[in-house]
Amino acid sequence: MFEFKEGRGMIQIDHDIPVPDSKYRTKYPWNQMKVGDSFCAQLTENQRKGLHSCAKRAGMKITTRTTEEGIRVWRIN
Repeated sequence: MFEFKEGRGMIQIDHDIPVPDSKYRTKYPWNQMKVGDSFCAQLTENQRKGLHSCAKRAGMKITTRTTEEGIRVWRIN
């Protein structure tokens, strides 16, 4: 048990409790993409920059290029 120094009570620390799956979905298909796969989307420059951090949180790297259809996003690892 862990006791607060301020005397607010006790907290029990549990071990080996799995984290439940998130209820939130990403709007990008990261979990369906394999290395070399790509998708095209109409994005602003700020959204394009945000894609890189979003992909990083999903554990992958991407590269983007501007095309006539919009911003094309490739998974590169």
